[in-house]
Amino acid sequence: MVPLVTKDPRFRAAQKLIRTGRVHLGAVNIFSVLLERAKEEFGEQSLETAAVSYEYGHSLFLNATRSKAVNSDYHRGDQNDVATLKTDYDVIETGLEHMVIGCTIFYEHLNDDESNDNINTSKTSSTTSVSTEKKKDPYLEWSLEQLPRALVGIGDIQSFQQKHGDAIQSYLNALPYREAALEKLANIKPDEESEIDLRTTLEVMKSRRLLVEVYTLIVEEILQCLPGHDIKTSESNEVLIKDTDRIKMAKIYYEKAREELQEVIFLMAKIDSEETTAEKENVCHLATMVMEAGINLSTVAAD
Repeated sequence: MVPLVTKDPRFRAAQKLIRTGRVHLGAVNIFSVLLERAKEEFGEQSLETAAVSYEYGHSLFLNATRSKAVNSDYHRGDQNDVATLKTDYDVIETGLEHMVIGCTIFYEHLNDDESNDNINTSKTSSTTSVSTEKKKDPYLEWSLEQLPRALVGIGDIQSFQQKHGDAIQSYLNALPYREAALEKLANIKPDEESEIDLRTTLEVMKSRRLLVEVYTLIVEEILQCLPGHDIKTSESNEVLIKDTDRIKMAKIYYEKAREELQEVIFLMAKIDSEETTAEKENVCHLATMVMEAGINLSTVAAD
């Protein structure tokens, strides 16, 4: 079961605009309207509000960064158009705030003892335990999918802002959810040659791909951090990775990504179906990410 607002034709239309790279054609305005509606009809702490708040924040970020000028000037510190750039940066920060609001609601929902006493989630810098043996909450599966997605999205913005320690923190927090999702799917034993088998295999392939993505993102962020300094979060100043362990940790996550990617490619070759076209494109893109991360790791390790 999914929140009612996610079935709204406007919600789906705005999502499609984002998927097709047309966020500037009204996605922000659509999500803005739906966000106010969700707050009024379902409450500010509802999953409906969480769903729209995250998408609204994400659309703000994508819309503000779709021009090459914003991306390049942000990282160069170019002051040619200070007013315009400041506006874009403020929009990005606002987008991040909305995404964090959505993520927080997802997290609190999953840790609501009254409705989900079967879930034990400990949010730390690098570990989160998830148990989903019983399903009392009709939105449990959906929430478990959305929380790691939100954490990764937040990490992407933090990476863009060059807050690499914060980005690593977000990716690390997403990891246990991705790992738990894959483990659950991997334990399903459907009948061979059945439609269920095909669907399950597709889901396993996607789940494994999403896990590889997080591993790779962690590697990329570690390599972006300045050598000679411990990797810390910006607010709490918590040390995530000591400088002496930087390359070692990057290698560990890279090897995990490479091994899991091999499994993904094996599953992709195993399935011969038109349904896998989009997923195969995603896998090809991911393979490029892993390859580039490996090259960068080799270069940094050699220095």
